[in-house]
Amino acid sequence: MDQFKRLGLLIICMVVAAALILVYAFAIEPNMISITKTTIELDGTEEPLKIVFISDVHAALVSDDFLRSVVERVNAENPDVILLGGDYVDWDESEISRLSVLGGLRAETGVYAVLGNHDYRQVYGNGYAATEAGNALAENVSAKLEGMGFTVLRNENAEIAEGVVLAGMDDFWAQKNDYGRAANGTEEYPVKILLVHNQDAIAPAESGGWNLILVGHTHCGQVRLPLVGSVPKMLGFMDEEYDNGYYDLGDGMHLYATCGIGVGPRFLAPPEITVITIS
Repeated sequence: MDQFKRLGLLIICMVVAAALILVYAFAIEPNMISITKTTIELDGTEEPLKIVFISDVHAALVSDDFLRSVVERVNAENPDVILLGGDYVDWDESEISRLSVLGGLRAETGVYAVLGNHDYRQVYGNGYAATEAGNALAENVSAKLEGMGFTVLRNENAEIAEGVVLAGMDDFWAQKNDYGRAANGTEEYPVKILLVHNQDAIAPAESGGWNLILVGHTHCGQVRLPLVGSVPKMLGFMDEEYDNGYYDLGDGMHLYATCGIGVGPRFLAPPEITVITIS
């Protein structure tokens, strides 16, 4: 009988533990905004440049209060430039108005953005050209961001500091990325930064001499387990190599994959505001 009591107690403990984990993953960690700070030394940098990077807003799935908190915490970092990594909406035109809260973002050099797969209604992976409705959604998302004073880079680049160029590549899953156009003219700059939503788009960049590549898309898996990493894996031919945090690619090249700020559940992968100082 004692054996059955012990078994029953074990089952009860397991059920309670599972319930607590679910409550934490769905209701607690998704609201725990983390700020990750990294300093990267790059040859050719004239003056230190403070970048704040956020991605994967998915506005329909977070509250206005949450977004206001993100904006306040980003601005409190006093960034030189703010970079946005795509997936501002989750699926629908009606969500675009929710982005107005982001209009409060402030940086000395401005706010630069790229689009993500959800901004094109692309949620099924590579190989799907954007539909007419997807293209319309992306145009309207882009117009909203630009209307708030942000610069949307769609296979374009811009100088963001003395000797520093930022290239922004359009979405890979929607088949809108054009590496050649995005990189055109960047070779003359000593410091080159590439901003792109999806890690799968960066394979050509590995031979492109980028000093810093910034990506989103994976949400760091949303659910991570010790010694295992993200569950499930969210990448493609990059073999889940760049899904969470900082990577030194060698030859003066660095990559940072931010966890994004929206979408739950989350377990050991909290919403992330990434602060990178290049010097």
